[in-house]
Amino acid sequence: MFWQEQALRDTLFIVAVIGWGLLITLLVMAPGLVGFALNAYRYHRSESINLYLARFIPPALFNLLIDLSRYLLLAVILIGGGVSYGLVPATLTDKPLAIAVGGLVGGLLVLSLLRRLSFALWSYIFMDKRASNLLSEDYRTLAALKAVLFIPLTFLALSSATAVFALYGLVVLMLLTIVLRIWQTFSRLGRSYADYVYIFLYLCTHELLPWAYLALVVFLRRGALF
Repeated sequence: MFWQEQALRDTLFIVAVIGWGLLITLLVMAPGLVGFALNAYRYHRSESINLYLARFIPPALFNLLIDLSRYLLLAVILIGGGVSYGLVPATLTDKPLAIAVGGLVGGLLVLSLLRRLSFALWSYIFMDKRASNLLSEDYRTLAALKAVLFIPLTFLALSSATAVFALYGLVVLMLLTIVLRIWQTFSRLGRSYADYVYIFLYLCTHELLPWAYLALVVFLRRGALF
């Protein structure tokens, strides 16, 4: 059992190296991006991150590759932590593990696309174009920062002794991300009573309902298993 689990974690290490390498390459290709984005985000400035990125790499390609690297690292965290919790069998061989990683990453990319379409719909209904563009760039900044913060979590997930802490860290990071997204939405849009009504409706439909759906699916799955 030990050697089987070690073989699985060795394979996860290869996946993690691919994710790390892709992320570091993107950050090197756009020097100064992190400082530029944090400065704009912290002081609510309107500099376009997309215009900055366009000097080095097409923004759409950058966002896609950031998502790919982030989801590769997330797959390592979820599978590594799942093995420690007994939710994922440690006997996964190379082919089933590759299918699991590929399916998880592919599914997350599809969900990311659906989330962007949802954001486009609700921002069209509730926001003006400038606010929508600013929020979109804020969210992309958070996505890139999450990818960077996934790096230490993957180190934890690759060891059977610390993989559980990677899951705890992931939960904390996701909760902080939700709080930051809600705070940034209020910062960008909150100006009048009508704005706050729109913000409430937008947050309920775009930020909170997806998590409610996910909780419902998990609850139904647990009921089906037991």
